Amino acid sequence: MRSLRWLALLLALLPGCAFAQAEPSILGKWVEGEKGATKFTYINISEKTISYANGLDSSKTWCTVKYEVVDRSTGDSYPDQLDYSKTLAISLGRRFNTVIVKLQSSRCTGTQFVRFASPSDVPNYLDVVEYQSEKRPVSWSHYQRIK
Repeated sequence: MRSLRWLALLLALLPGCAFAQAEPSILGKWVEGEKGATKFTYINISEKTISYANGLDSSKTWCTVKYEVVDRSTGDSYPDQLDYSKTLAISLGRRFNTVIVKLQSSRCTGTQFVRFASPSDVPNYLDVVEYQSEKRPVSWSHYQRIK
């Protein structure tokens, strides 16, 4: 029985494997922007693609990119987390489930990797770090789930 658990874990970590899909906690529609904002950024994360839209209308997608899960982790913090966020998380005893995806090459985005971090105590919230290369973060943002 123990070897079956190890096999399932190994399969889940293999890129391109049917089991190597994004965590269900990050799937769905998300919006960056506060109430009263005049511009929003929307993302829709499905099991195989991420779609982006800007403006007031989430149906006007300007970019859809295929992705592959390359890493998952859980911890009190995550690499490239902003200091104020890390301090708050530690004081609250917060844990993060993170998923790193590698985006398929596309003209509509210069981003190669994206880290999605969902705090254990705030289920409809995502920290998002975009990377120009595997080790070079270029953007930090926060999204709320759209129901």
